[in-house]
Amino acid sequence: MLDVTVEVMNKMKANQDIHVTWITDNKQIKQASTKFCLDKDFVQVLVRKLSYIGETIPSSSCQIIGYTRAIITANEQTKTMLYAHPCLLGKKWYDWAYVHFRESTSNGIENDSYYPAQILGFLTINGATEAAIWCSEKPLNWMDVERNFFVKITLGQSVEVSVVTVPLSALVHPLCVIPDYGGDKSTYIVVLPKRNWSRFFGDKIETETN
Repeated sequence: MLDVTVEVMNKMKANQDIHVTWITDNKQIKQASTKFCLDKDFVQVLVRKLSYIGETIPSSSCQIIGYTRAIITANEQTKTMLYAHPCLLGKKWYDWAYVHFRESTSNGIENDSYYPAQILGFLTINGATEAAIWCSEKPLNWMDVERNFFVKITLGQSVEVSVVTVPLSALVHPLCVIPDYGGDKSTYIVVLPKRNWSRFFGDKIETETN
């Protein structure tokens, strides 16, 4: 939980460490440690979000409730836990998800687009709960993952465009994503989920035997 006063807002805009109140922190160990400060990119999302909804932060404060995990349900059956934690088991843990957007073309036609995105955090402001995410530069066709097993992606470099908040319903399913070791720090590799491996290798065997 974070009470955003004028002083806190100024610290957020100055990119300083932002400490929060943790529910599971009776001895206030987390609150005093920099390991449990909010992610810098997540903080900037909050700054833009507060500005967008018109919070001027006068003499009183605005309260933001944050979460380090959320459960999404796919096809009304499969439930998956997603984490966005500054220090889980001693290290940063920010899951990835396949995120659905409705985008408009220059002709005003709306299309469904899906982007790989790293989850920066979950938040509730003014009663609305959303996920803060950092999207890839370009949408990803899932058939490319099914066909190639590995697909390289690049995180968007325009923070105003690529680092946004979305409803939890926009998170379609989790992704297995690994850093592009030896490559640029903004590039990652999406890996075909294990549940699809049998079909992938089965198709490969069938292709080679025909």
